[in-house]
Amino acid sequence: MRLISFTQENLQQERVTAGISYRPVTQFAMQAAYEHNRRVDGSQLIFPRISQDSTNGLILGMSFGF
Repeated sequence: MRLISFTQENLQQERVTAGISYRPVTQFAMQAAYEHNRRVDGSQLIFPRISQDSTNGLILGMSFGF
């Protein structure tokens, strides 16, 4: 199979993330962050790859130390 033609497009997006971390003891931490992605140029967002103008997300995490 050969590639006959393709369409090239400039994609640009902005991402803002704000978060907090709580460390009750030295070896354990919990994190929470809010993320907003906004399409600046192009027909879709780069990540996540959808055709929406913007997305919002909540990121949760924990870390352990030994």
